[in-house]
Amino acid sequence: MMVKANDQLSNNRDIVHGVPQGSTLGPFLFIMFVNDMFACVTNENVSIRCYADDTVMSSAASTDDQGNIFNTQIDNIIQYFYKNHLVLNEKKTKTQFFGNQKPSATLNYTFKRFDLVSEYKYLGLTIDNKFSFNKQYKTLYNKLTTFFKYIYNISYYIDKKLIAKIYKSFILPHIEYASISYIYFRKTHFIKLSNINNKILKMTDLDTHEYDIKTRFKITALKYFVKNYNKECHPTLQINFKSDSKYCTRYNTVLPIIKKSIFLKSYHVWCIKIYLLVKNKNMSDEQISFLNIDNLFDIFNTQLDDIFFLS
Repeated sequence: MMVKANDQLSNNRDIVHGVPQGSTLGPFLFIMFVNDMFACVTNENVSIRCYADDTVMSSAASTDDQGNIFNTQIDNIIQYFYKNHLVLNEKKTKTQFFGNQKPSATLNYTFKRFDLVSEYKYLGLTIDNKFSFNKQYKTLYNKLTTFFKYIYNISYYIDKKLIAKIYKSFILPHIEYASISYIYFRKTHFIKLSNINNKILKMTDLDTHEYDIKTRFKITALKYFVKNYNKECHPTLQINFKSDSKYCTRYNTVLPIIKKSIFLKSYHVWCIKIYLLVKNKNMSDEQISFLNIDNLFDIFNTQLDDIFFLS
């Protein structure tokens, strides 16, 4: 290959391995190598998820034995990189620990290999180890505040219909992206987001109730519930609504090692709560499967506030 800069060409150099960034062959080779990487994780208690080149390994590891298993799986990935002449960017590789207890000695070994962080931004969502999502709230609030200032300045020169289009195209996607995390926001944070969003909506011709943050959040949650009930979601998110396990709580869930207050806001719990809410209406499973989002929202709008701690 050679490099061109200011009409000057460098000398030719052979490429031993790898391809230049932006090449046609690059994405194809990337898919080939990444696809084989999944075979390196051989333990069912360790999961690996990949979105393009963003890869996450996770495991419930509270004991030394579980920590050793997790370390072994990481070693398998590193060996795979080494054998295939791939480079693991250790500066960008981080570890994060969730839980009330202190990590075991074997996990401490893992944390020393890579930087241990208390929060990490993955696919646009900042997750902290306390599940408070404070950083995510601040990021969203700052974006909405900035949008409000821009919209306010141009509202004197363009009509409400055009501002509504701008809202739907550039503001609403930020509100709805990863909106399930809103359940972990403090109530005061939720109110602040709603207030700044309503200020923007007043400059449009949109229905403030339909596009209220609380409304959009509940509609998104109901979409997850319907997908789960109809078994259309990813297997890792699938919930057994009729579990008879003696280890389950009254919400059909096994208690984890995280705080109870966090657990009660979890995806698993509120899906079960919506299911119980629907079943209390004496609906059959067949009737539930035919319910759409609008039906559910109209029937259970007020009761959903209690489920999501919004009231």
